[in-house]
Amino acid sequence: MGFVATPALPASHEVVELGVGALARLAHRGGMDSDGKSGDGAGLLIQVPHRLLGGRPGRLAVAMLFEWDSRARVLLAEELRHAGTPISEWREVPVDPGALGEKALAGAPSIWQGLIDNPQLPPDEWEELLYRTRKSAESRAAAEGVRMYLPSLSARTVVFKGLMAGTHLADFYLDLLDPDCESALAVFHQRYSTNTLPDWRNAQPFRMLAHNGEINTLSGGRKARTPPPWTTRWSCWCDWARTRPRP
Repeated sequence: MGFVATPALPASHEVVELGVGALARLAHRGGMDSDGKSGDGAGLLIQVPHRLLGGRPGRLAVAMLFEWDSRARVLLAEELRHAGTPISEWREVPVDPGALGEKALAGAPSIWQGLIDNPQLPPDEWEELLYRTRKSAESRAAAEGVRMYLPSLSARTVVFKGLMAGTHLADFYLDLLDPDCESALAVFHQRYSTNTLPDWRNAQPFRMLAHNGEINTLSGGRKARTPPPWTTRWSCWCDWARTRPRP
């Protein structure tokens, strides 16, 4: 993982190119399928590319949506409208499926960007509202069985990621090759850093940054949070043994 940043300079396509180039030069000891294209995940986080999307800084947010269910866009649009920050336009993200390996292509979602105009809110308040709306949309999707995933929903950053090796990220996301795709920062990451099965939703980087730790089996971690009944009984016995009156 790594990043490129030019905080004293305006956003530029050069920063995006440097991030893409650095990601392509990362290599990992595993995580590559025999087809040479399906990796265990790679991605790039950049600032919202306002020149590319036709918006002004601070006035445009982007919902990056992985859609496996045709109800996903409807659900997300409803949640954003109810929150008072509706989607003004849907944009189908230009991609090249030929950049994916067979396994990645078999499970690939449709990828959309929902463009959202600022409803006259201060930046921090709007960002918080977008965060809360993403959480409510995800909860509703889970409850209604709508298969979707939001890599990012923000007025500050947008995440391009997928089930591919870092060398093929920009081959797949054609926006990253567009000179109008500009940013002053780029956070790049290759490999899931999990030992669960690869999945489009879990590819790095995450919505804010990235991590390089190990996540050991999500299902096992959830079970560990709920102690079995015998541990509760043992704990009660230990408490009694420790506090019982002594002769």
